[in-house]
This record gives sequence, C-alpha cells and structure tokens, in this order.
Amino acid sequence: MKSHSTIFIAVLFLFSCGPTKQKEELINTKASIPETFDISGKNLKVITTMLNRHDSTTSLLYGNEIAYQSAMQHLKKPSLGEKFTLVTWKQQCDKHWFGANIPGDLLAVEILEVGNNQQKTELHYRKLLGKSLTPVSDTLGASDRVNFIISQEASLTP
Repeated sequence: MKSHSTIFIAVLFLFSCGPTKQKEELINTKASIPETFDISGKNLKVITTMLNRHDSTTSLLYGNEIAYQSAMQHLKKPSLGEKFTLVTWKQQCDKHWFGANIPGDLLAVEILEVGNNQQKTELHYRKLLGKSLTPVSDTLGASDRVNFIISQEASLTP
C-alpha cells in the first residue's frame, strides 16, 4: 500500500511540473486600451455592455457619475456634465474556454461630452480608431451615434 502511495505522489509530482504560461497567454493584453488614453484615471463606471453577433463585436459603455445616474434613471435627454465613453472590440475565440468569445483587437473609442454654451446644451462627439487612437474627422453618422449612446440604459447588477 505504501508503494502505491509513493508511486501516486511521484506521478502527481511529474504531471504537475510543466512550463509556466506566458503573461500574454493568461492576460488578454490584445484587448487593452492604450495607457495614453488613461481610462482608469477618468473615474468612469460601466453603464452597459453590448454584443453585436452580426459584426462580431463587443462594446462597453462607460460614463462619469452624472451619465451613470442618468442611465440608471432612464433619462433620454442629455444632462450638463455627462461624459460617455463607448469602447468597441472585435471578438475573438477564447483559447482557454471552449465556445467562449472575448474582446480582441480594439476597433474604436467614442467619446461624448455634454457641455453648455450660452444656456444651450452642446454635444461634443469624437471617435478614435484602433490601438493608435487615430481621430476620425468624418462626422457622417455622428448624430446617429450620439443618439445611440444617449439612449442606452444601465445594466442592473446585483
């Protein structure tokens, strides 16, 4: 019986010794937002998540406290001081979990800020593309994107 235990422990020890995984394999660095954008320093909260199966994209809508509260209260009219950030990634297969998809390449970061100019609400919209965060100067479709972002309701989490 003692020899069986010794053999079992030896086999267990041999199979437990293996190459350590690289950081890139364990952490999805491909989907990280460039540090130059400093999303952590903006004190944003996640408002909602979106999956687009047709385009194979995953999006997260972040907002400051004012934007978060507006989304929680289902307010569709923009409030002064709201700041939204919509981040969209291409989906990729998760090699650690069969059948799962995770964010892959960063596609776009859209920023919407609600300001005030002489008692008139102003919406400032910017779109940045890819890991390089290249600004898009074309404003075609910007009003649709603004309406889409403002219309999002907060996901309720326990």
